[in-house]
Amino acid sequence: MINKIEPIVRLDGADLIKAQLGALNLNGANLSGAHLLGANLNLAHLRGANLRDTVLADADLSIADLREADLSEANLSSASLNLANLSGTNLSGAELHGAYLYGANLSGANLSNAFVEKEQLDEAKDLTNIVLSTNISEKP
Repeated sequence: MINKIEPIVRLDGADLIKAQLGALNLNGANLSGAHLLGANLNLAHLRGANLRDTVLADADLSIADLREADLSEANLSSASLNLANLSGTNLSGAELHGAYLYGANLSGANLSNAFVEKEQLDEAKDLTNIVLSTNISEKP
């Protein structure tokens, strides 16, 4: 019996500013340190992907599957994560100011030391078992 080995996409450190990557299967991909400013990742499959220290500011990650992805230290400011599945995702130290989280599934996500506003979390769909810290701020 032959075991099928899934290829691993390596785009670590790549310059993908405003790239059109919507609906692509990037499960398990290594995009650590990549620059995806303003990129379209709408409906992308990024389950278990390494997005550590990635610039995703102003990116569209709406309805993306980010389950169990590593987004630690990522810059997601003003990114659209509406209806995204972020369950089990590592968002520790991530910059989320201005990110849109309407209907996002954050169950089991690690938000320790992430920079996020309380109002953003109020818009998320599922906050079951999330890990939080003191970097949550409220709008004045």
